[in-house]
Amino acid sequence: MSPSEDKGLALGLRLLSFDRANRTTMIDGKPVKTKVYARFEAPRMGGVNQTNAVLHSYSKSRAGAWRHAIRWLRQLQRGKLR
Repeated sequence: MSPSEDKGLALGLRLLSFDRANRTTMIDGKPVKTKVYARFEAPRMGGVNQTNAVLHSYSKSRAGAWRHAIRWLRQLQRGKLR
């Protein structure tokens, strides 16, 4: 287990699915290859009727997907995302 995964679990993130998925995307005219698809669920942050937020992430490694999910969760907590 990576340090990023430990931190994500401590923050309440749940890994819903994890798959190997080779994908190439063009970003700023340069090809970027990703090898991992992961889906995360954030803990509920408020009212009773609030739905859980889900992140779909493509990254180069499993640890990278966890780092991406931690940044996403912190933005959710600060109210920058819906």
